Amino acid sequence: MNSKTSETNVNITKPMLKDLNADSDSESLTNMSVRSGRDSPPPSGREQRAKKRQLSVGSDRGSQKSSSPSADNSKSKLRVSAPKQAKVVCSSLEDIHDICNRLSNNKKSAIIEFVASLLQNNEQMASEIATYKENLAKQAEVNERLAKRLDALEAKGSSKPTIAQVVAKPANSAKTNKPSNVKDLAKLIPTIRAKPPSNAARIVPPDGINNPEKAILRVYNPAQYNIKVRSLRATNNNELIVRTNGPEDIKKLAQSKTLSKNGYKIVPIVPKMPKIIIFGINIKSKDELTDQIYEQNEDFAGEDPETFKSQFKPIYSWSRNNRTQNWVVEVSPQLRKAMVANGFRVYNQWQSHRVADYIDATRCFKCQKYGHVAKHCQQATEICGHCAQSGHAFKTCPNLANPPQCPACKANKLPAAHKVVDRTCPSFLKAARVQLSRTNYGD
Repeated sequence: MNSKTSETNVNITKPMLKDLNADSDSESLTNMSVRSGRDSPPPSGREQRAKKRQLSVGSDRGSQKSSSPSADNSKSKLRVSAPKQAKVVCSSLEDIHDICNRLSNNKKSAIIEFVASLLQNNEQMASEIATYKENLAKQAEVNERLAKRLDALEAKGSSKPTIAQVVAKPANSAKTNKPSNVKDLAKLIPTIRAKPPSNAARIVPPDGINNPEKAILRVYNPAQYNIKVRSLRATNNNELIVRTNGPEDIKKLAQSKTLSKNGYKIVPIVPKMPKIIIFGINIKSKDELTDQIYEQNEDFAGEDPETFKSQFKPIYSWSRNNRTQNWVVEVSPQLRKAMVANGFRVYNQWQSHRVADYIDATRCFKCQKYGHVAKHCQQATEICGHCAQSGHAFKTCPNLANPPQCPACKANKLPAAHKVVDRTCPSFLKAARVQLSRTNYGD
């Protein structure tokens, strides 16, 4: 072979496998290197056999000079091992056919399986390259979007935005508007537009019925009167809420003589009236409060005392210093708007008093959950308002020395390391927001 001989790869395709008619040995294949010579032609089969004999003779002579007489016993081993370690050199596909014909005839499938594995590896590598190109294209799209967002942030402000600002996802409006206290809830009032549902009504059953949903099914069948009911559910205060296909079905229920005979009342669902709180006023009776506010606040009270009384209804009060009272009053949407326009203050004799929207939620003193009162509670055991454990009340709680646990938040799997009366309680804020959505604050 010439010194300029260089190694080149021979691509073996699947059609070539059909031309491999000779048996092969996998061990010989692994030692085979395919070469091509530029300056000298490839050696013939006779020349290759001569080179093999020279290699075996040279190895015998070297062993005789360097070893002891006992080395004669290993000549046969050297003569066998040397040809196996020699590399087979070929330059064309014809040489590959010749080599396959002269290899062992016992393992023909070995070379075919080996070449097939090479082809399979090539296919796998091609698929990996295609996947890599797809990932590069996707990354290029992401980089382009980040660059546009970076340009937008730089256009808004003079300061260069940080990487966190560029990569951060846009904030969810529902999460950012989530109230964390009562003041945040009050800010939502101008956006509330509560409207009464025209296809829903409350069904008040007669006294003494524990399961009103089953009881009304025994008394009244809406299919006989062609009433399309979408849903019927029981509430915590032992009433029913029915939703129909339209307002005409609600009218049919309200005019039903069968329901009225059995003591059922159909009450339309109307939004609740707004509630306000008057702070620190020295009045203890409801009538006195109504008269005093009407006499000295003509800016929003109007001229007719009866109209004012129908729109201004004191509910309850409490005192913190035994001198003044905080009054919760239910007012009409029109009267509340007039009070807001007047600075949300009321005047009484020599003093003025601050007024604010009263935001609250109904809480049961038995199970400590929101949405119903203890009279209509369906839970069997009482829940403590301090430790959130069942079986005892707050007054007899044996864990008063320990930190409080909110029962409502604990039941809802929310952070509960606070008092049940905490105005930042997540369960309270959720229930209060539901109450606000059902309150008519006007347009």
